[in-house]
Amino acid sequence: MKKILCAIAVTFYLSACTAPQPATPSQPVYDMRAVQRYQNQVASGHTVSAKDKARVAQQGEDPMPMNRSDNRTKYSRGGVYTPVVVPTIGLGYHRHRW
Repeated sequence: MKKILCAIAVTFYLSACTAPQPATPSQPVYDMRAVQRYQNQVASGHTVSAKDKARVAQQGEDPMPMNRSDNRTKYSRGGVYTPVVVPTIGLGYHRHRW
């Protein structure tokens, strides 16, 4: 019975691995006008509007305050545990010979 189940499992595995895969396009589809607009914006150097630049300049030195997690310790050391040593009679795991 084991041999039959193993043979069936192997045939399913091999048939799944050798099945033809659906063709996927190698290049993703882009809106070329949007891509061209973005490339022109990057080339001209106008990626941030003047309004955003002024807002950041008014905020001062540190526009991004630290998160609450930055003030906490990154890890905490747990309590120190001492191993419990108890003498037992017998051998093995839960097979005590009294």
